[in-house]
Amino acid sequence: MKKIFFALALSLGAISFANAQVNVVGQPAEDKPEDVLGYNPDIILNDWKNWEQERTTQNAFIATFMTDHNVPTTGLYGLTKHNTWMWWISNNQEAIAQYLELREENGLE
Repeated sequence: MKKIFFALALSLGAISFANAQVNVVGQPAEDKPEDVLGYNPDIILNDWKNWEQERTTQNAFIATFMTDHNVPTTGLYGLTKHNTWMWWISNNQEAIAQYLELREENGLE
């Protein structure tokens, strides 16, 4: 009986979540991350992934930035490393403002 109740509650929760995600015509679309943060976190994540794959003189500043700002180098709390990086990028706006300056200075545009 408990299993049936749990399955029913889980199903209702999933349906409610799915209905909440539907964008009804006439309602404004959800804000994009770059509209909220002022920068596109995907661009930064791609920089870091590229740096992880191939370290060059142009992207060498990323290692220093990560060390100076204690960016996690492994996944945390059950997230993959890249998901952890995305979380960090999205939650450290001041540090990312500095990163974006370094990015421009090093020609990663």
